[in-house]
Amino acid sequence: MLLALIMLIWCICRLVMCQPQALLSVFKVKPGPYLFYKNRRKPRWVIKTIFELKALNPDLASRQLAAAFNRQFGHGDTVSHSTV
Repeated sequence: MLLALIMLIWCICRLVMCQPQALLSVFKVKPGPYLFYKNRRKPRWVIKTIFELKALNPDLASRQLAAAFNRQFGHGDTVSHSTV
């Protein structure tokens, strides 16, 4: 009985420490912004500038628009074609 309890605690600790996504899927919990910091939101000035560039050049595709933004403002934040 004690061995089963120790194994259960070990499995839970392993899930929590190593694989938080697996633990969330077990309990059907949606991840909050506090758990994963893989992607951060772009600043408002980046989004505003993308809209301005698109308004000035409506014939540009998303990759060309991202390249134009990165050429002009690449020293700070960069964007990908999926962001555009």
